[in-house]
Amino acid sequence: MIDRPNQDGARSILEIHFKNKPRAKGFTKKECIELIVKEIFSSGRVIKKRGGVVPMSNIISGAMLSAIAEHAASFAIKRDLSTGKFKGITKDDVRSAVDRIQYQNADISHTDIF
Repeated sequence: MIDRPNQDGARSILEIHFKNKPRAKGFTKKECIELIVKEIFSSGRVIKKRGGVVPMSNIISGAMLSAIAEHAASFAIKRDLSTGKFKGITKDDVRSAVDRIQYQNADISHTDIF
């Protein structure tokens, strides 16, 4: 069994997935990764279940981190195409991507947690 990534593990995984992702001017890869880690490991990021509340950090996986990177890039591309101006991944794109993954996992049982 593979353990869920802790903050350092999440940083390492995100480093790989944000290697070639274009970011907004002044938004470094390190800042992007730190924002995601901060969001995921925040006490306010929870999945509400009938059995209780699960912190998002308890269910995070490498696949979810990869999906956050892909969603952030997708949000940026859609915006940049609709405006005709290149901006790259912004802090808002990152937060929206984390929101999307949190929402997508709301209906999964996560029986390994309860």
